[in-house]
Amino acid sequence: MMDTSTVESVAIPVTGGELRGRLAYRDDPVGVALVAGPHPLMGGSMENNVVRALTEGLAAKGLATVCFDYGGYGQNESDDPEAREGRLAQIAEFWASGQTPADQSMIAQVASAWAWACDSVPGARLLVGYSFGAFAVDRCEQPVPDARVLLCPTLGRHTYADAGDGVPLHILAAGDDFTCTDKALDRFVDRRSPVCYERIADTDHFLRGYEHVALRLCVQAAGIERGGVLNDGCRASTHR
Repeated sequence: MMDTSTVESVAIPVTGGELRGRLAYRDDPVGVALVAGPHPLMGGSMENNVVRALTEGLAAKGLATVCFDYGGYGQNESDDPEAREGRLAQIAEFWASGQTPADQSMIAQVASAWAWACDSVPGARLLVGYSFGAFAVDRCEQPVPDARVLLCPTLGRHTYADAGDGVPLHILAAGDDFTCTDKALDRFVDRRSPVCYERIADTDHFLRGYEHVALRLCVQAAGIERGGVLNDGCRASTHR
């Protein structure tokens, strides 16, 4: 984490317990961003390359950032033998269908983390989801975010809303993404009319080496480079 940011381990209350998470901020943050990571069976954790780049970069820009490990994984992993068996069963189902019975619980965890983040830090609200996290944040309705960012949305694995909810939407897609076809992506963009849409032709779903592009889109969504936070953002910039 950058030297200019304070980093705290936090416990986020969820149904049935709590999640270990991380809060990063500089003095007097202007708002908060939640970064929801990929599915834990596909590298989703607080140490994910994109999650770290966004939480560190946005905190350095003046937004407090919150990320967390999903229940049963990472810092929330249990050594209980039954829990381990359950994770193994989920792995097989996940790679067969892209989904697991625990997905609805993890979506609820994202909603709880978002509510906790907004209660903890006043000001502007930026909701960011990457991969499975994009699906989860697309379903977060309360508290209402000022802007929503979907990174590599998993359109081939999950059913996203056909219509927007009035919250400014920003999308970053990869040219070679096994979770989403070009046709599905084009249809989604046409339906949802994002404020910004950028597609990186020469990368895949994992965005390795392009974390800075994801950060730039989030910074634009927050309007930070325009001297304000969550104002007009990059309303005029759409790239296909």
